Amino acid sequence: MKPCHIVLLSVLLAGCKPTPALHSSGYPQRLSDWGQLEVRAQQLTVHSEATVYDLNTPLFSDYAQKFRSVWTPPGQGIEVTADGELNLPVGSVVTKTFYYNREGDQLVHTGYEPVSGPASEPASEPAFGTSLDLDKVRLLETRVLVHTESGWRGLPYIWNQGQTEATLEITGGLIPLAVKGLGEFNYIVPDFNQCQGCHVTNVAAGGMRPIGLKAKHLDKSYSYAAPGLDQLTYLSERHAISGLEGAEYIVSARWQEPEVPLDKAARSYLDINCSHCHSRTGPADTSAMYLTLEETDAIHLGVCKPPVAAGQGTGGHLFGINPGHGQESILTFRLQSNDPGAMMPELGRTLVHAEGVELISNWIDKMAGDCG
Repeated sequence: MKPCHIVLLSVLLAGCKPTPALHSSGYPQRLSDWGQLEVRAQQLTVHSEATVYDLNTPLFSDYAQKFRSVWTPPGQGIEVTADGELNLPVGSVVTKTFYYNREGDQLVHTGYEPVSGPASEPASEPAFGTSLDLDKVRLLETRVLVHTESGWRGLPYIWNQGQTEATLEITGGLIPLAVKGLGEFNYIVPDFNQCQGCHVTNVAAGGMRPIGLKAKHLDKSYSYAAPGLDQLTYLSERHAISGLEGAEYIVSARWQEPEVPLDKAARSYLDINCSHCHSRTGPADTSAMYLTLEETDAIHLGVCKPPVAAGQGTGGHLFGINPGHGQESILTFRLQSNDPGAMMPELGRTLVHAEGVELISNWIDKMAGDCG
């Protein structure tokens, strides 16, 4: 009898149900072997034991939308650190599927990532459900983070044209795209080693970590299940989270919402896009520029701070943040650069996030002070 794979369900035997599991003896070539994502009747869904989640402000990835899920082994709980980071038990699997909306055969840029739910819902409205309508999206890749006995591992899987299966590509990949509203560009799937470039968030401790699974990013309503339900509460009920009550953290904002104050919007944007490197423990700690929500020292935030090393990454500007002068600040210059030697973040994008650049530039423009 053939094994049961959740993708390619058209050939499954009736009653054959996949189960999420940790593969400790090697990395499966097919995404379906993880037992977490399922294609059924032109819908991409998650297994009932896994949970779909989203973030207040997501990382920018060339305007791609993301469909996230987390699974923890039965009987294993999640511990929360004092600062709100979720420590998932060994055996846990996290997936993030990247896609673009489409109309017929045309990929389209329709705005920001949905608050919750499938791509078929308007991005500005709360949506319900735990699936993607494959007639309305183009799947590109699914990144799997798995917590093994020896630490976290990041695995890139690229979807086939029929959207029936994704295959492990350790070396990553390049997908030429033409997206209405964005033009033609090459979407880059990171390789095995590049995953570590972003996910090793504590250089001294070493090892990869999930970036988005922190209380500050997850503290929001959970529209998948019921209006007004808190996402952390829902995750706690399904995955036995402990220690949340004693955690202290600053909740990140959904930066594009008009009611969010400019300072909070900008700080939230920088936190999710930059702080996995630019923190007191991250790979860019030697820059002494820390872009976490928790940072309170203006000089370490970049205000009137000269660069540690001069070069093309400065754009000829003198300070990381030059108050009142967004377009004369190194931070803005690097965000709006496409030069591999100057752009920030260094990985994860090909395009410039025009709205993000505008946000940060406006934030700096309205800052009081003068670097002299």
